[in-house]
Amino acid sequence: MNSFSLLGYKKYNLGITFSGGGAKCLAQAGFLQYLLEQGIKPDIISGVSGGAIVAALYASGNSPKEILDILLSIRIFSLRNFSFNRLGLISSAKISLLLNKHFSTSTFEGLKTPIKIAVTNLTKGKIEIFSTGEIIRPLAASFAYPGIFTPVKIGQEIYADGGILNNYPSDLICNIAKHNVGMYLAPLKQLEVGSLHNSLDVIERILQINSNTSIQSNIKKISTVIPFQINKWRPFSTKPEQLKQLFNLGYNATKEHFSNACNFNYLLKIKKSSNDAKKQILPKFLKFFGTQITPRDQSYR
Repeated sequence: MNSFSLLGYKKYNLGITFSGGGAKCLAQAGFLQYLLEQGIKPDIISGVSGGAIVAALYASGNSPKEILDILLSIRIFSLRNFSFNRLGLISSAKISLLLNKHFSTSTFEGLKTPIKIAVTNLTKGKIEIFSTGEIIRPLAASFAYPGIFTPVKIGQEIYADGGILNNYPSDLICNIAKHNVGMYLAPLKQLEVGSLHNSLDVIERILQINSNTSIQSNIKKISTVIPFQINKWRPFSTKPEQLKQLFNLGYNATKEHFSNACNFNYLLKIKKSSNDAKKQILPKFLKFFGTQITPRDQSYR
């Protein structure tokens, strides 16, 4: 822990967390759209699986509506993306190449907004966090949903979907951001008899059950938006109209969440804090080193 942490200083004003959810993560692009319309931008984002894709595309400089267009253009289940091996139906490498065209940088350090991506290390059986170095392979690993996308090799390790072990990584940033909000897309609900129709439904349900208990504290740590009836949407929806509806669902759910008086006041607090952030950083920095700013100095800031 550094000296600034000991003083209660938090480097970032607003942190945003995005869960996994496959195609449902387009709702998170709608979440960003609403916040941007309120004049609020994230200072750091943590994401996993599909949420990591939305986070990374935004951090690279794409607007929420551009993210929608990009994901509409990538036909995941096109024959050209099939892997033709036993580790997964779809080649993670082929999907990452399609995504790569929409990045302005090849490294985390080159992103306009810093992000942290959660990935499952299958070799060691633990969660790992990527926030520096090459971005595309860790991103591909984070969305490598078991049985659907092929695992990704980075160095001597094999990686897959970060949602296996942490499907809502708010814990990565809540201690370094003053304010924290996010969108969670995999709430655990009791299923109706006969609602499991295929192997994908079974895999999704297993991952939901596995991750739900361990991440409850992560959900409660921050102001979390959970879109109403999000569970009726499938993680591998591919129809353009469905994807557009998910974007709008996320936008409207976020708008409704912050229409609550308490949440609205928190939104105003975030906005005010963001406007004040630049004015506060220099005085705190100089005070830490024993230097005071005089009124004359302030007039030249």
